[in-house]
Amino acid sequence: MQFNTFKLSAIALAVASLPTIANAAVYTVERVDNASASESAKATAISPNSSSVGYEILSGPEGIDYSQENPYFIDNEHFINNWSDLESYCSNYLGYATCSEWANEQWYGVKSSGEICSAEDHDANVCLGGLKSEIDAWGEGYTSNSRAFTTVQINPFGDNGVSNPPSGTRLSNSTNVVIHQVDDSGTAIGSSSSPYYQSSNFARAFKLRGFNGSTELLPPTGSSQVITAIGQTNANGSIDLGSGRIITFGSASVHNMANPGFDQKWPEGAGVNLFSCSQTASYSDRSCQYFQFANQASVWVSDFGSPANARTIVDFPNGFVRNDETAQASIYGATFVNGASSPTLVGYNTYDNDASLRVP
Repeated sequence: MQFNTFKLSAIALAVASLPTIANAAVYTVERVDNASASESAKATAISPNSSSVGYEILSGPEGIDYSQENPYFIDNEHFINNWSDLESYCSNYLGYATCSEWANEQWYGVKSSGEICSAEDHDANVCLGGLKSEIDAWGEGYTSNSRAFTTVQINPFGDNGVSNPPSGTRLSNSTNVVIHQVDDSGTAIGSSSSPYYQSSNFARAFKLRGFNGSTELLPPTGSSQVITAIGQTNANGSIDLGSGRIITFGSASVHNMANPGFDQKWPEGAGVNLFSCSQTASYSDRSCQYFQFANQASVWVSDFGSPANARTIVDFPNGFVRNDETAQASIYGATFVNGASSPTLVGYNTYDNDASLRVP
């Protein structure tokens, strides 16, 4: 099983979905990435005027998607954190006959040849990507698995640092970046992990935060110390209201994860109890590298006070947590409907049916 099976540009994918037409000259196919033979590339956004394509180059498999609030859109309980959980997900939801190999790929990663890694390969430090490399980063460091580009590389937190960094030396090439939208000026909107900072260990400030250009999108003002320090945000896109007013939309952390003291939520091999991060976040506490949150559908409005801080637009009517489940919601798109002066926003939430997604 090779990791770099397909390398199609966004334009090529769009053309592939068109019905057959007689005049083949109405379109062209162009490769836009510069991935090496051992890497895989996927286009994720294109500007409205088609002048700029956003894409990411992956060295290896992600393990868990770098920009999803809810891993695989089913893990409200934060249980997918080891090889067995990945194998169970594959068996229960994907139905592959090769789920052990699939779990190896997502957990350990792949070699530069594309061969799926084993535990021995991971110990020999010859693997690229995979969830285990993120979990082990505290002691071993980390190298970017997902690099994002338009006409240039997009790495806002790696290049500029973050608003509240850990102590130590910033390692620029240690972020995972995903572009969700590119505007006509070439400004990218998306999500990125914090870079790791090397001191006595390797710590990152947060797992995921959105960006609009070079701006780090923050959780709501007045949040708890834990959310302010390590809370997540996610930027899925933006919409122009006119007169220079921009709404960026996505999600932001509003509450701690459900039952962080439950050991099935602790990453395998990390030797942590996530409950230790539930009251005070510290970059010297390894537990805080893996702490999770309830994330609510949110916007950032360019001409409001504190425009870099999120504003939630709805509430979870049944609370943030239920038993071991953590509520999640996000805005995925926005448009003006039938000439309305205010945009219509669409997305999902998970507050009312276990792991099922509901569109408002």
